[in-house]
Amino acid sequence: MNVVYYSTRRGLAPQVAAAIHLRILPMEHPPNWFEWRRIPYRQGFTARDWGRLVFVGWRDGHGIFVMAYPPRNGPLVAKVINSIQELMDPGKTHFQLVDAGAGGDVFPWRGHTVPAAVRELYPHLVELVLGVERGLRG
Repeated sequence: MNVVYYSTRRGLAPQVAAAIHLRILPMEHPPNWFEWRRIPYRQGFTARDWGRLVFVGWRDGHGIFVMAYPPRNGPLVAKVINSIQELMDPGKTHFQLVDAGAGGDVFPWRGHTVPAAVRELYPHLVELVLGVERGLRG
């Protein structure tokens, strides 16, 4: 099973959720600046990255990916991936798609502080990741 964190909005919520899942970021508290700097792809994705699955790492035998695409296409992309999975291997799920931006989103920030949106949304993203992990354990 592979987990794909994505967002139907522009922002960094998928990258933050993947970093929490991989324990690059702490679960106990919002990241400080030094922890924040360890996030892969924290500068955000560019238009050339849209539509690509980007591998971030492994955790407990599960591949963790983030996916970027234009927000207006989010629901369509999720539908396409789910339908391909069903056609290729009916009844078996290879990718678990998780909308990390459902509670809001975190926008790219190039300053020397952690964005306020991270502090506000962080508890939501931690709960989201914990729910994904519980589901993976069955």
